[in-house]
Amino acid sequence: MKWGNLNNLYVGVMMKRLSAHEVDPKTSRQHEFQGVKRMIDLLGGEKREDIPTCYRFFLDHGEVPVVGSVIKAASTWYDTRENDPKRPAEWRLYFKTNAVWDVCEPGDLLVVALRSDSSLDLYFAPSGSVAELMLLEAFGATAHRFLEQAALDELLREKRQKQEGFQPATQIVSDLPRVESVEQLSLVLSMDEDSLELSADLAKAVDPAPEALADSDSYVDRVARLYLDKWPGEKLGTSREVADALISVVDLESAEGVDVALTSWLEIGEAAYWVWEKSVCVRFLNPLRWDKSISDEQLADQYGKRWMSFRQSRVSRAGGVMECLLETIFRRNGLLFDTKAAAKVDGGKLPDFLFPNGASYRNPAFPTDKLRILGSKTSFKDRWPQILDEGRRVARKHGVTRDTKITKSMFSQMDSKGFTVVMPEPIIHRYGERPANLMNLRAFMDEILELQKVF
Repeated sequence: MKWGNLNNLYVGVMMKRLSAHEVDPKTSRQHEFQGVKRMIDLLGGEKREDIPTCYRFFLDHGEVPVVGSVIKAASTWYDTRENDPKRPAEWRLYFKTNAVWDVCEPGDLLVVALRSDSSLDLYFAPSGSVAELMLLEAFGATAHRFLEQAALDELLREKRQKQEGFQPATQIVSDLPRVESVEQLSLVLSMDEDSLELSADLAKAVDPAPEALADSDSYVDRVARLYLDKWPGEKLGTSREVADALISVVDLESAEGVDVALTSWLEIGEAAYWVWEKSVCVRFLNPLRWDKSISDEQLADQYGKRWMSFRQSRVSRAGGVMECLLETIFRRNGLLFDTKAAAKVDGGKLPDFLFPNGASYRNPAFPTDKLRILGSKTSFKDRWPQILDEGRRVARKHGVTRDTKITKSMFSQMDSKGFTVVMPEPIIHRYGERPANLMNLRAFMDEILELQKVF
């Protein structure tokens, strides 16, 4: 099962940073993108004229990525030195629209996606924006095969490769891009003019959402089948039951390490939930389709309510399951901690994880520098300050997340408030330069184990 994999929509993808020579009219008057090696790998070594191309310019609406404008125009892939056989080829992708100059700046992200019909989708996003992070997350794994080694080395820079024991993401992770980001991308592309005040062209440029491809040998398929067998009705088990069912099929921790294991569990569990959810939707809709007493409006209303219920359940369940997975990892590795009521601190606050325990926190004689609080949230957005309010004795708080849409300015704000972000390493490597207040799960656990040596 490759749920949410953009390979279903595109036969190839590459990404690059835009240079001043490409987007600054003061530097160059040529409507061209430089044909770097990974673009040549994608588009090939033959000239192509009048390629149908859709240009989508993303921007941030607050903290929500939206499409600011959509333009459909032709592009041309050609060798500027085709008439000079003595010189090596120099490929360029020519664009006719001036919007690239009007909207883009040097350093912005460009994603070039090739469809099966040989048409192109070009996605643009400002550097450092939430929209950029969404595109990197949605397309990242798909684009890796079109990165030359030098670019790949740069992408993985400062990713703990020099630290003993570091293992890169496994095939399980790279085959399962975050389905939530793919869904978000699909939703953004399908929003209409009224909802986000976008250009009138957007409604004409809606593309189909990625489809699921079944593979009976995959982890996702096996986990989904287990979910359907254990919970054939319209309600899954508790977060603990769901996490345990997932681990029973995909027990990766000992072989892959905690960072890769947590990432894989989250990716596979989320994709399997979508399969379970789709099964419930089909069983819900089938009888309504043939009920002539229900109008189209009533059917749409009922489905809309059911979809919202699924959406809310998916978000809340993802957080609960991640906490259970972390609890399993911590216990297997010998960390001392309390959760829920046992972790109660000042003002009745209940941190997700309190190290080493609530009794130590409430003991005034216990050294404050040996206390740690870890909040767990699948998405931070405006929620990370909630962790700051938990436990006055702990000066610097930690929060674990899988959120890949934290901007540099957000990291700076967090750091100024004494907040450190914890992420699984395979998710960290989707960022560029690593902020000082970002650490992987293994490093956080090693810090806790060092503090608890006296116990």
